[in-house]
Order: sequence, then C-alpha cells, then structure tokens
Amino acid sequence: MLFGAGAIQLTTTKPYRRDVDGLRAVAILLVLVFHFNLFDLGKAGFLGVDVFFVVSGYLISGLIWRGLDAGTFDLKSFYLRRLRRLAPALIVTQTAVMIVALVMFMPYELTSVAHENLATSLYVSNLYYWRSLDYFGLQANSAVLLHTWSLAIEEQFYLLYPLALIAIHRYARRHFLPILIGLVMLSFAANLMLVGPKPWAAFYLLPTRAWELGIGALIPFVEPRFERSRPLRLAASAGGALLIGIGVALFTPETVFPGAFALLPTIGSAFLILGGSGGGSPLSRLLSTKAPVALGQISYSLYLIHWPLRSMGERLLPNYGLVERWALFALSILLATLLYRTVENPVRTGDRLASPKALLMAIIGGSLLMIATSASSLVTDGWPQRFNVQVQRLAAAYRDVDPDQAAWEAENIAATTANFRAIGDQSKQPSWLIVGDSHAAALSGAADLWLKRRHQSGLIGYRSGCLPVLDTGDVVCKAFNESVQDKARTNPAIHDVLIISIWRQALGEDLLKQGDTKSTIYTKAAAEFEARFVATLEAYRAKGMRVHIWEPVPSTIRAIPASLGRQAVFGVHWPIARTPADHRATFAFFTAILDRHKKLITSRVDPADVMCRANFCMLVHDGRPVYSDNSHPAWRARPFYAAMLERGIGSSVQQ
Repeated sequence: MLFGAGAIQLTTTKPYRRDVDGLRAVAILLVLVFHFNLFDLGKAGFLGVDVFFVVSGYLISGLIWRGLDAGTFDLKSFYLRRLRRLAPALIVTQTAVMIVALVMFMPYELTSVAHENLATSLYVSNLYYWRSLDYFGLQANSAVLLHTWSLAIEEQFYLLYPLALIAIHRYARRHFLPILIGLVMLSFAANLMLVGPKPWAAFYLLPTRAWELGIGALIPFVEPRFERSRPLRLAASAGGALLIGIGVALFTPETVFPGAFALLPTIGSAFLILGGSGGGSPLSRLLSTKAPVALGQISYSLYLIHWPLRSMGERLLPNYGLVERWALFALSILLATLLYRTVENPVRTGDRLASPKALLMAIIGGSLLMIATSASSLVTDGWPQRFNVQVQRLAAAYRDVDPDQAAWEAENIAATTANFRAIGDQSKQPSWLIVGDSHAAALSGAADLWLKRRHQSGLIGYRSGCLPVLDTGDVVCKAFNESVQDKARTNPAIHDVLIISIWRQALGEDLLKQGDTKSTIYTKAAAEFEARFVATLEAYRAKGMRVHIWEPVPSTIRAIPASLGRQAVFGVHWPIARTPADHRATFAFFTAILDRHKKLITSRVDPADVMCRANFCMLVHDGRPVYSDNSHPAWRARPFYAAMLERGIGSSVQQ
C-alpha cells in the first residue's frame, strides 16, 4: 500500500525543492506559449494551470499538517503568509491595468475592466467569469484580468482548506487520509457530473476544481515510499512527463474539460513531484538546473503580467502578429522579473513591509483603492468626462444592440435546449427556421424586418459561441444543435432554414489568423468541419427543407466604436478595416466547401459582396458603424442587413 500506517507522521521540516520550481517553469511556459500562440502546438497550454493547482495543494498541505503535528501551526500566521505571498504583486498588476484603462480605454471598455477588477479584488473573479464569459470563446481575449480566475480558486481553497485540516486533526486524526481521499473523490465526481450540462461551472468553480489541489495535498502522505525507492521515482518521473505530454497532444477544442481529461495533467504533475522526492531522478535534476528554477521563481509574477500584456497588446498595438507576440512574451519575462525583485520577493521575505501591521495596511489600502476606482468607474459609466462629446458618441455605438438581447441571452443560459423566438409577420404560420451563434441574435432585427416585408414569419434561436453544425463544440453546443433538428422535425410547416454564423469557430481563431492552409492541423480541422457541415445540410434536406447560408461578415481587426474613439482622442491611426483580399483568404476554406456542396444549398448571402470594395471593407453606413464591436451587426443598421438578406435570398423561395 502507498499509504502506510506512518504516512501521516509529517513532523520533519521539508527542504526546498528546486525541481518544484522547475515544474512551475514548465507550467508557466505552457500557459504563455498557449496564450501568445507562439507555436502551432494545439490548444492545451492552459493545462499549465492544472499543474499549478497540484503544486499549490502539495506545498500547502504538507506545511499545514506538519505544523499541526508539531503544535506550531497558527491560522492567523498562515493567512498572513498567503497574503504576503500573493496580494502585493496582484495589487500592483491591477493598478497598472487600471492606469492603462483610464488613459486608453473608452467608457464602455473601462466599465468592463472595472467589473473584472472589482471581482479580482474580492477574490471572486472565477464566479464573475463563470457567469459572463466563455474561456475558450472569441470574446475571451478582451477580458484583461481573465487569468485571475485561477488565483480566485486558489485563494478560496487557502481560506477553507486549513479550517478543514484543523477540524480533522482535532476530531478525526486517525481517519484523516480516508476523509481527504473522500473529499477529493467527491469533488472529482462533481466535476464529472457538471462538465456535461454545465461545463463553465465545472471549469470555473472551486467545488469542481478542488480535487486537483486535493491530489497535490495527498502527495506528502505518499512521498515517503518514493523517497526510499529509486525505481518508483524513475517510473513516476517518466510517467508524469508522459501524462502531461499526452494531455497537451490529445486536447482538441471539442475535448470535454476539465472532466476526466484533467486527470492527465494533474496525475502527471503529482508523479513528477513524487519522482523528484528523496534522491530524485534525472528529470528532476534537469528541472533543478538554473534556468528552469529561475523561471519557476518568477512564475507567479509572470502569470500576473503576461495576460494583461497579451489582451491589451492585441487591442492597442497597430499590429498583433507573430513578431509582436514574441516581443510581448519577452516583455512579460522582463516585467515579471522586475515585479518579482521589487515587490513579490522583498515582501514575501519580509525585507519590505516586515511588520504585519504595515503589510495589512498596504494590502487593505491597495485593495480599497482598487475597489473604489472600480466602483467609481461603474457608477459614472466609465468616466465619459475624460473625452469630448464627439468621442463619446463614437464609443457609444457599442450599445447599438437589440434592446432585448440581455434578457434573451439570460434565457438561453438557463435553457438546456434551443430557445426560439417568433419574428416576422405574426399573423402567418412560421415557415422559416433561423439558427446560429450570437450573430444570428445580432441579425434578429434585420431578419424580423425582412420577413415582415415578405409577409412571412419564422422562429429564430441561437447559442453564443456555438457553431450551428451538428456534432461540434462542447456538450452545450451539441445539445443546442440537436434540439434545432428536433424543432425542424416537429414543425412540418417550416420549409426553409437560414443558418447564420461568423464561422470563425469552424477552424478556430488562431488557425485562421496563421493562415497556414497547408499545415496538418489546418487541413485536418477543415476536413472534420466539412464532414459535419455537410451532414447538417443533409439532415435539413432529408426533412424536405431548403437551406440558406449567411456567409462570414468581413469582421474588423479591432472593435469599431472603441478604435474610432481612440483615433479621435490620440490622433493615431489604428488599423481597423480588413481588406477584401484578407477576408477572402481567411474564409477561402469555407467558400470552397460551399462551392463543393452547392447542390445542398438553395441560396447564399455573402455580406462581403455588399460591404467590400476594391481595397477596403466598410466600417460605417449612413454615418453609423455597421458593427457594435468588431463583427456583430449593429441594431440600427438592421435595414441595411435586411436589404442584404433580400438581395441574397430574393426570389429563390416562394413567398
């Protein structure tokens, strides 16, 4: 048995483990390579966060239990050390983010950052993002503090776990390991239960993530066996590296996560830690070398710094290509080193803010400043007074959305299947089914106007971030698309389906940006999408329905309202519009698929035919932005888009 009778006697002080810092380096490199999209290595770099969870559980559990056994553990001192370790660098990062946002961001952008900053200051950002954001969605890049969701989970764990250990040590010490294992299994079971119907709850919430920290917490009680056995250490090191490698290699956008898949990085990390115990292994000695250790030591500061640079860089740099991404990667390391040496490490070691009173005053003061700044930004609706009336008018175009959109989105989140609304001439029986992602919702007003002009009606349903294609996306998307088919099957009066999407999800944002159409990953993704797309068209045709396709809109490089506002303020030209050639090249794969299967398609609506000229695609129509962001059709432009629908579909169907 791994858990021997003496396994919970952890009264000796554990020495510093250089290889654990080396493992942190592996974790942060996975995260950075993924977020900056430096290599074509798939989409699994975020698994580095799971590695961090295991490391945190390992270090904290052993520390607390040894203190409890020795009678030296003090809860107040523990919380103070956690604050000393984590809060100062976080507050400095938040302050820098808010300063940039106050100077550079339009009012509506500032309110978004303020919401994030407020949630971060209260260590509930995981709850905020759970309710408002899809980590893998196209809108996630705009959330400048998105990465703090994992810090919130760790802080919540640090708050509750010591209390649980104290209670177990006092009242059920002999049963500690069964209780801890039971809690880990309970959390893992909750993860498995929720990852299907509520994937973002499983991703963002502590109860469904605690098992990963719990696996780390179990390591100290297994460690003595590995310390005494070199074969066990060698096997653990090799197995750990293999499991993490398999996780990175096998993850795809359709992988259900965390789910059972998260066992790969978590068990792999636990094995690597066990492999480095005692006399270690060749791999642990490699992780203990100077470069990995140095990177691991700054990993927390690097984690804090890198995502705001990445998010703001994409929004504010004139160009955001591979050169810029590498430059921001290097700048992240430079700034993280500076943050580590001037704030994180001096405060952690007590060289600065040595007394508890000084530390608490600094943390409370900094946190209150962030809360006050965020609250004032929200109360004032983003401090619009920073800009003149012209800039405010330009930036206000972000509000040009369906007035009922928020209520509809809330209904969709609560629903387990497609949630349809009636549009068009309500005196007529619905003959159209309109389905898609958030672009279908943005075009609902245009579709309503178009159908009324035709004296027809229809049902429209959407799911944000979901490709309207069978067997694609996560379980929520798959359920949505299946329920759409059910709606088509149970409404025989519906003879036409209009499928609306941005279509970027077909291959993924990064693949489309790279444009490497000859890469194995690109061609494989395109082939898989085509097969499922054709199956979807055939399913509609089998029900006797005519299929109409809304092709991709020529989205802009960055959001129109904010970019036009910034140009007016700073007099600097940020590239906004895409060229027709760029748009056509990006979606050449989709156009080719439509051409190959034109017999299955009754009509196609190509917005670029109307919106693009020789060298540019339009940003405004009748003096107003055509999008409320960088791609979603603006509400007040619905007559413009309704005319586009009539032009594309026209008389291809009987009225």
